[in-house]
Amino acid sequence: MSAGTSGACADAMLSHSITAHPFPPQCPRSRARRTAGLVAALACALLPVAAQAEPKRLALVIGNSSYASLPALEACRTAVSALSGALKRAGYEVTEKLNPSNGQMGAAITEFGEAIGRAGDAVAVAYVCGYAVALDTRLFLLPASANLSRETDALSQGIVGRLFVNTVARSGARGGVLLLDTVALPGNPAALPLAALIDSSLLGSRGLAAVQTTGAFPAGTTELAAAAASGITSSGNDWRAVLKGLRAKLPNSGQRMAVFYDPVEASGASAATTTPGATAPGAEAARPSVDPGGLTAADYRRIQLALQRLGYYAGKVDGVVGSDTMAAIRRFQHELRAEMSGQLTKEQSERLLKDSQ
Repeated sequence: MSAGTSGACADAMLSHSITAHPFPPQCPRSRARRTAGLVAALACALLPVAAQAEPKRLALVIGNSSYASLPALEACRTAVSALSGALKRAGYEVTEKLNPSNGQMGAAITEFGEAIGRAGDAVAVAYVCGYAVALDTRLFLLPASANLSRETDALSQGIVGRLFVNTVARSGARGGVLLLDTVALPGNPAALPLAALIDSSLLGSRGLAAVQTTGAFPAGTTELAAAAASGITSSGNDWRAVLKGLRAKLPNSGQRMAVFYDPVEASGASAATTTPGATAPGAEAARPSVDPGGLTAADYRRIQLALQRLGYYAGKVDGVVGSDTMAAIRRFQHELRAEMSGQLTKEQSERLLKDSQ
């Protein structure tokens, strides 16, 4: 409550106490003054309740600047500092991660989604800065620990871009924006599949700004982080205004490729339809609760979470096994140089759960 509001409430309550009985009860002016005083006192009592109705503001800011086997990205370190400062001043609870390993980065994203879910009503901002690679039309974010000796190493050492998007999108946040700040590997300036991260049915009320800087980041902070920090400082909790500002400041150019998703603009799009009995887009077809390997739905929930933490899986942790889960298992089996059957053996399950801890 502001000092001005507090003073007004004190004056109203003092007025109520003074005018409570200055006239006999039968006097109309007395009754009117008592009523006005009670209304003022009640309004002041309800002010804290109104303040509590504000959604919680949560932010995750990840920067990968010091790589094990790649040129440093000093701009990512500066970006974390600039963006975190702007978010904190705007009232966000900020979780910072600088140079996390694969497991730490995956866990931070998962835990952020869980924190949003626990809040019940939250606005979320999530930002990742660093190298990224494309593999089979999918985007992989590279944590600072990444050391790629061959293209397929991204499967085990990278974080699936959809994990970042899906975790926040499925968290229940009432709104917010996801910011992806990427640069391709040196000598490989090919376009990254940023548009593949947009799923309007999943993003819902969340916005998305994904930018690839071609060549190298500029000196100082990144363009996306600088623009986002400026927008948050001027617009505060109005993340839609932040997104519009980003689009105006970061058009596509020879040095930059940007993809934006604004749920307000997308709200006019027709809803996806499904054939009766068919699996909805993005959903997995159900399988029996116990599979031939003896794993139950509860076992598969643990497996999905482990696959998610290691960056193999970006789907929902629900124990339902379908094409996405099986593809993630096959990627894990590929790294083990085992038969890519999509069905884990007991030994593989134990290895997976251990590696994800």
